[in-house]
Amino acid sequence: MFVFAQQTAEHRKFLESSMKSSVAIWFSCVLIVSCLCCVATGQETATLRMKFAVDGSVPEPKSISNVNDAYCAENPLVSNKLLVGKQGELQNFAVILDEEKSKLKIPAELLKAPAATHVLDNVKCMFEPKIIVARSGQTISVKNSDNTGHNANFNFLKNPPTNFLVPAGQSKDLSLKPDLVEPTAIPIECNVHPWMKAFVIVKQHPFVGVSNADGVVEISNLPAGSGAVFRLWHEAAGAIDQVEVNGKSQKLSRGNRLELELKPGVNDLGVIKLNAKLLKAD
Repeated sequence: MFVFAQQTAEHRKFLESSMKSSVAIWFSCVLIVSCLCCVATGQETATLRMKFAVDGSVPEPKSISNVNDAYCAENPLVSNKLLVGKQGELQNFAVILDEEKSKLKIPAELLKAPAATHVLDNVKCMFEPKIIVARSGQTISVKNSDNTGHNANFNFLKNPPTNFLVPAGQSKDLSLKPDLVEPTAIPIECNVHPWMKAFVIVKQHPFVGVSNADGVVEISNLPAGSGAVFRLWHEAAGAIDQVEVNGKSQKLSRGNRLELELKPGVNDLGVIKLNAKLLKAD
């Protein structure tokens, strides 16, 4: 019995040692294959980071008057077209990779959008969020958290224009066409409550960023390289021919386009300032 137990223990140790060796070999093979794939594609990635700020003073957001709905009138309504922080931080500024103008090579797998649903809610008679970033073929679910009816009028240029009612407490889905992109930010309006407005940006690629309350935008996993062209967009801005990047003047090409060289790793542009005269609150 003792001999048998000893043999069994030795056999167990042998099996455990063999399994560890096999696992180590397997991980080594995976690592080698991964490295070979990286070498084969030669694709390095970059992160683009910047902060938008307003140079100059802008008017305070205006209160919305002539509210034609008793439910909506229960809470003070203020315009969210131009939201600027105490230090000039500019919110809801979109940075969009222009795939047609750019020289960057976007890997084919990054042009295949995963299934996803983006929620646009009606909250206290305002759309939330202000800007939705979606990809071709994905779904937008319009939710109504209010105790009054709304409609959502999508003024698409490429996808079929869509307008539907969303009763109180309900929701309705909209499917974007898998092969269509929108050339600009598309307005979404509630015609029942004309002050309500949001936007949707629809691209095949994932390289779109929108500034937060701190004015910060970050876009990750971009292909590194020269000739990256980004379109700058804000609801309150029209044509932008010039901005200030970390204290230096930077001209933009037609269509508010900024061309950059993206180096592997983090590309921090610092603070980008817009002249307050370029922004219109109304």
